[in-house]
Amino acid sequence: MKEIFEDIKKDMDDFFEEIDAIIAGEKTMSDEECEYWEMKAELHNER
Repeated sequence: MKEIFEDIKKDMDDFFEEIDAIIAGEKTMSDEECEYWEMKAELHNER
């Protein structure tokens, strides 16, 4: 169970790092990246 929460925390940290860069105007998110993060959110929601 602890591993699941560690995986979720890592994914959330990675996601917010990406979002912070986008908000700061340092990068844009491609359609593929959007689909990837959407898939990750759906997988975590199913657990």
